[in-house]
Amino acid sequence: MNIRTLNLIWEEKIRGSYPVTASALNNAGVLTRGVPRPMEVRNYDLTRVAADGSQEKGVAFTTQTLLELEVVADADSFLGMTSNEIYLFHAGGKSRFLSERHIIFIDSSLCSKGWQVVVGFSDMAGSSFEIVYGDMSGHTEWGLDVLSPLSSVTLTPDASHIAYGTEGGIIALLTPKRKQVWQFLIEEPVHAVVSCRQGKRTLYGTSTGSVGCISIEGTRLWEIELVGDVAHVALSEDGEICAAIIHMPEGEGSLLVCFTGEGQVGWEHRFEKRLVGLSLSPDGSYLATSLRDGTAMVYEVVTGATTKTNTKNLGDPLLQAQDLIAKSDYQGALGVLIFALEEQPSNLTLFDLYAETQKQWFEMQIATARTQFTASDFGSAVETMEALLLTDGQNVTVVSLLNQAKQMRAQQSIEQAKSALSTSEQAEATEGYREAVRLQPLVRAYREGLGRVLAGSAASADVSAEALLAQGKLVEGVQALERAQAITPTQERAQRLERAQIALEFQAGMEQYNAKQYAPAVFQFQKVLARDPEHGEAKRYLQFAQRFLQDTTTEQVQSRFSMLE
Repeated sequence: MNIRTLNLIWEEKIRGSYPVTASALNNAGVLTRGVPRPMEVRNYDLTRVAADGSQEKGVAFTTQTLLELEVVADADSFLGMTSNEIYLFHAGGKSRFLSERHIIFIDSSLCSKGWQVVVGFSDMAGSSFEIVYGDMSGHTEWGLDVLSPLSSVTLTPDASHIAYGTEGGIIALLTPKRKQVWQFLIEEPVHAVVSCRQGKRTLYGTSTGSVGCISIEGTRLWEIELVGDVAHVALSEDGEICAAIIHMPEGEGSLLVCFTGEGQVGWEHRFEKRLVGLSLSPDGSYLATSLRDGTAMVYEVVTGATTKTNTKNLGDPLLQAQDLIAKSDYQGALGVLIFALEEQPSNLTLFDLYAETQKQWFEMQIATARTQFTASDFGSAVETMEALLLTDGQNVTVVSLLNQAKQMRAQQSIEQAKSALSTSEQAEATEGYREAVRLQPLVRAYREGLGRVLAGSAASADVSAEALLAQGKLVEGVQALERAQAITPTQERAQRLERAQIALEFQAGMEQYNAKQYAPAVFQFQKVLARDPEHGEAKRYLQFAQRFLQDTTTEQVQSRFSMLE
């Protein structure tokens, strides 16, 4: 499917109306939006505007100024979000969601039926982040801690999946049972995420202008690099039509871009004012957006068989490749040409340029590798040859040079490892042998050497552990045994480690007991007995601690009664 153009159906400016939201547009082109009542402060109507511009007022509601008003096309339920409140509007009533929590809300989403809800928020200090899934009754199903600062959270229209993005570049897809379907990591802050029915495709946008699509299997289907901050993304229910709003870096303007499901730009338009909302109808036949000043616009999406050739992601591939070649970016030019030839396999002009460019790039890389050989920089030579091998795995020259480079680099790594051993640098020696094994996996001697180094490191940690335990430094002794076990695990050391951990926990229990902290002491002694049910001292002191704890509780109760008298 290709996007031929977008036609504006209607446009209306109503100051104070809230931006378009993800599920606000249906297949008939009817847009649902929150519209303020004239001369009535904080009073709004849930208004539905048909494709011909006619309007039908629905539910009336009152609310304070919101950061978001999340409405859907198929229900009269909706939610409002401020920085510290979520309001649920359902069945003519208004309630709060998570009203007992002192938190800062970041984003919220509502399924197309207006019942399931997901919200993302941080604590008041902005140091921890959480997603909560619930429904319009105010009931919460679960919460999930997120390790990276949240930026966007969304429900699929059918409430089958939850997707979220973070400033740390994490994108994840969950089920309503909190099971993670997949997690994807990119190198840019994610500012917008949307997922279609059944989670088949998830569209994301980043702060640096990247727009990409991930399949239900967690693989990236495509990614396009644009310029600006991707503020909103939208997706049809089959994932075949996509849209994004990019806020331009040089001013207030925005770019509206529509893609096909293959990641091809089909239509784009630059707005002088900033766009603040975006919605696609489920079948992708209509698109709605809005401006800061309360203007809403609905477009008809016209699809066809013709493909727009001058696009952001492809451009004119011939000109784009030639431009990259002029900048000596041969690898980038090859990528453009390979992609273009997949679309136009019979284009001989593209093929001829690809063949010539690949030949030039190969010759340059071979020359670079030979220079690296001469300089004994075998590690760099390996990287150069491996990159070439990805392009042409059958090239005899590449295979031969790569094997030589690996052999020479492995020998260098062994020499560096032996040098490190002479100065007791165990970690550096281990790394040297590991690299040699990676480069020459069939050389037995390298594996034997690695085994000796690892055994030496483990033995050193064992000696350190025994000395520390003998000195009564149980924490440090346990840590040393754990290091040794991580290097070369053995059953005998595992038993020693278990005994040391029991001793450490018993010591902690005795410290609490001697400090008359009987409740923590009981907990520690119980942990010891869970590891070793026959630990006599733990049994004895557990009884003492429980008795003292009971006596203390009884004294407190008696004291309270005496005060009442």
